Amino acid sequence: MAGKTSRVTIFLIFIFITVACGYSFKSGGEYIDKDIQNVFVDVFVNKTSEANIENTFRTAFIDQFIQDKRFRIVDSQDRADAVFKGSIENLSSAPLSYQTTNLAAEERFTITLSLTFEQRVNKKIIWSYPGLSSIQAYLVSTDPAATQNNKNNALLKLSKDTAERAYRLMMSGFYGKNKGKENRNLTRDPGFKPSEYSSFSLIWISCGTQFSYERRPSLLLW
Repeated sequence: MAGKTSRVTIFLIFIFITVACGYSFKSGGEYIDKDIQNVFVDVFVNKTSEANIENTFRTAFIDQFIQDKRFRIVDSQDRADAVFKGSIENLSSAPLSYQTTNLAAEERFTITLSLTFEQRVNKKIIWSYPGLSSIQAYLVSTDPAATQNNKNNALLKLSKDTAERAYRLMMSGFYGKNKGKENRNLTRDPGFKPSEYSSFSLIWISCGTQFSYERRPSLLLW
């Protein structure tokens, strides 16, 4: 009974906030014009020294668009209603744990991307997120070949997780332009799993401030 009362109270609080402060719910990309159907994922810019990483991440984003089925992927800009662009700004690797010999036992990639989704004809920005960062750990072996294989697998997983996360942010209308505030909250959690986050964002229309309430117990991302 207490649990039911608590849920009702929370619901009423959200209703009050929505009416009094000009909030609205966004989910599933409703804010994106329904006429935006065909999407071209442009070749990603690679500003790092890691060869071919731009192709890995571009493929991951294409797969994410296909998986969601909201848009149709096309093979040229001329056929697209909108173009998704990405730039890999930075990729770094740092020790995460050490062996007894002071050699790294585990390292962690940190990658930063700038993403833009824009209409093809008028170049109007639909969604953008500069400075989106993600992390992924990998094991370091005494065998260089094994370590390289672990790194390749880590980058592949990093690309898929980042694509899923960015897509969810885009479809929820969650922008990365409020001085990176939401970005810091999302990336500083090493246990962050994109599949755990979905549902909706609350957009404070009247003041331009945004925050996201996700379907995870007792978690509010500001």
